[in-house]
Amino acid sequence: MGIIRTLAVLAVTSAWHMAQAQTSATPAVTTSQSSTGLEEIVVTATRREQNLQDVPIAVTAFSANSLSIMGITTTEDLEMATPGLSMTQQIGSSSPYIRGVGTANASTPGLESPVAMYVDGVYYPQNDGNVFAFNNVQSVEVDKGPQGTLFGRNSTGGAIVVTTLDPQFTPMVKGSLDYQNHQTVEGSLYATGPLSNDVAADIALYGIHQNEGFGRDLTTGNTVDYQRSISARAKILWTPTESDRFVFAVDGMHNPSDIGTVVAAVPGELLLNGQSHIGGPNDTTQGDGPASRTDTWTASIKYVHSFAWGSLSSLTAYHSEQTDYIWNTDATILNVLPDNTHDFSHSFQQEILVNSRLMDDKLHLTTGVFIYSANQGIDTTNVGSFISVINSNTTGQETTQSYAAFSEGTYAITNDTNITLGTRYTVDERSYYTVTTQLPGNTDPGSAFDDTGSKTFSNPSWRAVVDHKFTDTIMTYVRFDRGYKSGLFNLSSPGQPPVEPEKLNAYEVGLKSEFLDRQIRVNLAAYYYDYTNIQLGSANELGQNELLNAASAHIKGGELETVFAPPLPFGHLEFTISPAYLNAKYENFPGGPVLTPTGVGGNIETYGNLAGDTMIHAPKYTLSASASYSIPVGNDELAASANYYHNSGFYWQPDDSLEQPAYHLINGEMSYAFGTDQRYRVRVFGKNLTNTHYALWAIATTLGDIEGEANPRTYGVGFDFKL
Repeated sequence: MGIIRTLAVLAVTSAWHMAQAQTSATPAVTTSQSSTGLEEIVVTATRREQNLQDVPIAVTAFSANSLSIMGITTTEDLEMATPGLSMTQQIGSSSPYIRGVGTANASTPGLESPVAMYVDGVYYPQNDGNVFAFNNVQSVEVDKGPQGTLFGRNSTGGAIVVTTLDPQFTPMVKGSLDYQNHQTVEGSLYATGPLSNDVAADIALYGIHQNEGFGRDLTTGNTVDYQRSISARAKILWTPTESDRFVFAVDGMHNPSDIGTVVAAVPGELLLNGQSHIGGPNDTTQGDGPASRTDTWTASIKYVHSFAWGSLSSLTAYHSEQTDYIWNTDATILNVLPDNTHDFSHSFQQEILVNSRLMDDKLHLTTGVFIYSANQGIDTTNVGSFISVINSNTTGQETTQSYAAFSEGTYAITNDTNITLGTRYTVDERSYYTVTTQLPGNTDPGSAFDDTGSKTFSNPSWRAVVDHKFTDTIMTYVRFDRGYKSGLFNLSSPGQPPVEPEKLNAYEVGLKSEFLDRQIRVNLAAYYYDYTNIQLGSANELGQNELLNAASAHIKGGELETVFAPPLPFGHLEFTISPAYLNAKYENFPGGPVLTPTGVGGNIETYGNLAGDTMIHAPKYTLSASASYSIPVGNDELAASANYYHNSGFYWQPDDSLEQPAYHLINGEMSYAFGTDQRYRVRVFGKNLTNTHYALWAIATTLGDIEGEANPRTYGVGFDFKL
């Protein structure tokens, strides 16, 4: 807790001295960035639009402009600039962790992440669809801590909320085209305009094709570890009256990238065949595969009616994800555990939301209902292994029916003090079936075994917050949240009992402040979590996915976000620095998996109480920092930016047996904008400029310690235009 106290003292001391130096208690509110102030960012963490600095929740938010300046182009890049957020990517899926709360092996069908993902209000239940590029994005926000009251399902750890642009009645076309090393071409196009006086439409296209992979399969000679994806999004906006607004949206993505399925031995470790890692960091010798393909599409209708006292909105959406992948999970040509899997997830959601302002605007009340239905399934074939029991085919499906009602209100006790109370009650009905058929090589080919089950989970979640403004630009808050994540069955391990629901009690204190006419922003949060029935993905003796509950854990930490835009006679200069501290320990974990190397290849698995061990993917220290500067050159503009990220390292396994060492990343960009209204821009950019080697994901099983390597250094040139 020492670092938390230090951060708190520094922040409060800075707040006091800067407050005394202020010449105006009320800075000019603006939605644009100038040479003498910070950009105002509007967030929806309370399900209504508010200035980031007025929301008594720890939120890291990015406008489209700040995303561009910081070089954040995909969901995977968010950790570079978000204190407390870590990302992993495996088998076409992205697994976010916020303050140590996340789920490993999140590609298991039906296993929803405790960090919920929303795109234009649509809930993405599976992590397979969370790997995408930011094209027509208006804003991205990372809401930290349990968000179960207002943000739907299972958000024990937090929520990532992506808002894309709505169609405009002013015609506009913009796009970009990049060429990068590894023979990579990347491009995007966005166009919008009116179809009639009350109808506008837009379309956004994105694609990337990497011809030369980051590595090679040394067994087959094929290029591997490549990025290839294409996506499209279209919307129609209809405003029949001043009070009514309809948005019809559809999007789709085809992602045949194999990143996350390319596996090799962890450096210095031996695989089951006694072989260590050979070749370059992104090379493999697995031979069969790897291959991966994810296809997603979404359709939604949003209706909003405005009243004098608030608004009524309805969101109806259908979301579909399908993933096919082939790989050898033993990472060798022995073919001990070949895996050919087809996963699918089809979900429907209906939400009704009422936002109201009552009692002369002293009470802001949000009330709603959320109905969710999903079918998520698996078809896995393991064949060709010399271990007879592995040669089988498992098909199955889990069905979810979920119903929730929620309400949250903020009441102004005084002009400077608010109290917020909220609650949500959720009922989840889960049922499943699986059929396992033995294949040639098994003891009894052709025989089949089925398994079925059902269970209903229900629980309340709630929130209580008190915030107080000392001045118009200095606010403190204290909050208590109860988070809840539903239990479920594991289709990957038929016959396994369901895991129980997670529960998380979160306590947080925070400071939000701006000084010197909005030149400096200082936001601080310190928190303590009491976390029980943690849902944890692991691997059994045969290397297959299984789910279990770790009994309990305690998490404590602190985050400091600072932004400084000093006044300049010309140009705009901005610095950010954001350190974070995290201490996450299992308080009690009987029957936890313990992996011990055999010394000749692979591991021996035993079980024990892992109390006192560090939670997975919980780095003790992280640091994000950035600097950007733009300067006018006549009617043109020259700009440069650099971003730095440091991670002190963490463990991939709950027994602290597989460690990711500390690493750092540096990204940078230089650009020159020219033409009328600077509508053209040329860029030179690079990511991971120091060519740091670190794991995108890793796991220890009885077959050995394996990992997927993160992207090496990439660089290129780009051209942007706006008409």
